[in-house]
Amino acid sequence: MTATSSGTRAKSGTRGPYQAGIRRRRQILETSVEVFGQFGYNGGSLRQIADRIGVTPTALLHHFGSKEGLLVAVLEYWDDQSDVITGRDFTGLTFIDKQRLVMAKNATLRGLIELFASLSTEATDPAHPAHDFFIRRYRRVFETFEGAFESAKAAGEVRQTIDPAVESRLLIATFDGLQIQWLLEPEIPVTAIFAAHIEGLVDRITLDAPRWKAARLTETVSQQ
Repeated sequence: MTATSSGTRAKSGTRGPYQAGIRRRRQILETSVEVFGQFGYNGGSLRQIADRIGVTPTALLHHFGSKEGLLVAVLEYWDDQSDVITGRDFTGLTFIDKQRLVMAKNATLRGLIELFASLSTEATDPAHPAHDFFIRRYRRVFETFEGAFESAKAAGEVRQTIDPAVESRLLIATFDGLQIQWLLEPEIPVTAIFAAHIEGLVDRITLDAPRWKAARLTETVSQQ
């Protein structure tokens, strides 16, 4: 720690502008989330983003090169935020159960969810600059869920008759579908509804749901 602190002090002359650049970049990304979330990629403009921040469109291009470059950076920023709350250290049925927490966290990130819903629809057009991103992302999410269901089968947590691919598609559809309903009607208790869905899923596919839930409760209490 001492060496790091000394190095930081030695570079104090560049620290201010460097930190200011990081803050400006983050401000641009967060504002772009708002604009693209509200108007979509095609409807949102660099001028709208720049006006909200109080800079020129040229300043945005200085950081990201083009509107397409900004979109890629926004999607990567959103992806990073999602990965932080996904909980990839968990496996099997525990990973599936932890998706309740992901939904609860997403309910505090309305701007990002609006952006995702808007751009994922636009990006069904193969010519859209985000098309490949969403193809890769949905494949990765599907493979992650499928792997969790497969490991739950291997561990004997769930019935051997379940189809991991089908369960994964249904879970993704439920997750995204509930979020769209929530965007349209914010009063919907989306977190509670999704938690109830997970409870029903566990009841349906596990060999001994009460025992598994009791173990989960004990684990949760021990971590508090």
